[in-house]
Amino acid sequence: MPNIQKKIKGLKPDVRKWSKRHKVVVGILAALVLLYVVYGIILYATGGSDGLTRFVSNFAYYPAAKVFAPGFWPFFLGSIVATAILIGSVGRLAYLLIGKGKTARDDLLIPGALVVLSAVSLAWLPPVTSATVSYGEFLERVATFDKIQSAQQQAQGLPAQQDATIRPFALQQLIQQRLVQQVGTKLGISVSDQKVDEAYKEQAQRVQGEKEFKRLLKERLGWSPREYKQELRTNVLLQEALNEKITTDPKLNKDAKDKADKALQALKDGQSFAAVAKKYSEDPTASKGGAQGKVKRGELDPAIEKEAFALKVGGTSNVINARQGFVIIKVNSRNEQTVDLSQILVVGKSVTTYFQEILPKTKVWVMVDGLRWDKTLFVVQSTEPQPQQQLPQVQGSGAPAPAQSGAPAAR
Repeated sequence: MPNIQKKIKGLKPDVRKWSKRHKVVVGILAALVLLYVVYGIILYATGGSDGLTRFVSNFAYYPAAKVFAPGFWPFFLGSIVATAILIGSVGRLAYLLIGKGKTARDDLLIPGALVVLSAVSLAWLPPVTSATVSYGEFLERVATFDKIQSAQQQAQGLPAQQDATIRPFALQQLIQQRLVQQVGTKLGISVSDQKVDEAYKEQAQRVQGEKEFKRLLKERLGWSPREYKQELRTNVLLQEALNEKITTDPKLNKDAKDKADKALQALKDGQSFAAVAKKYSEDPTASKGGAQGKVKRGELDPAIEKEAFALKVGGTSNVINARQGFVIIKVNSRNEQTVDLSQILVVGKSVTTYFQEILPKTKVWVMVDGLRWDKTLFVVQSTEPQPQQQLPQVQGSGAPAPAQSGAPAAR
């Protein structure tokens, strides 16, 4: 015990032995921390949005909102722990290699192993900032929407007028993005950089090439290609992947899967496909016995097409996890390029219904002065009543694209 106390006491810095340079460095760091705290107090008390606030918020991190979807806490805490271990281990290694001088190799093993372990953990854990919307990001989004609306007003021959509803609208969209990202993390869904690049190039080709697209992004949205790719990743591609996962995952769609299994059992018990389709199917063709008619290769969901061209004519599939839900098909006739089939469809849970279920359990704290989170409507609202004004024509669930007309278009 005395040895432990002695070691702890040895960790306490002896200010009297510090050099003048050390004292200056510590003094500067203390002043910066004090400025950070003071400016944060002013920012949250006044809800600043001027040029100085935007400048400071670009390099000094202040949260505008905190978001925690159900089940995201373990990932967030894991990120904090891994980040703390990484910083501490790197600091310990730096001290052993630089500050202490000669160090035994065995003394480097533990901090070195911790650096590797924490770095690997952070490679698949979400960043700590995935639970917050930064103030700088919020102000940039407000500036983007202001820019969009000004262009729309100019195109309509109206005087430039700032819309007071843009601030809650901008923060609402960013909170939705964090929620989508957290659900993606929880369900193990991600979007590769290659897919994002392909989607970006596809968008650019619609606007006379990448060079022109970059110019329009900067001129009409104030975004760089990197910022626009992030919008594509979260607001389009990740939501598409989530929709496919949520719609077909048996664990998330137990009732729908059970219903499809009952339909399959009814077919095995000898009931006709048409009768079972009329009873169980949620497809518009249910009243016609699920008849789809002739369908060409490439027009079907890949999972359904694989079964449709593998089954014997007259054969019935098992339950197929398809994009639209749980499907059972019967092949009526087929040649090399087309197949005539009937189907029983039990629609799975959609992204919309899934988020409606988790929103009441989602924790949101809005930290911008003048804005609040409405726990009953699940939206960001102004604390003061605002007149109804037209919002920028940007869908909350899509990445805006700089269209030729000057107004952004959502994919």
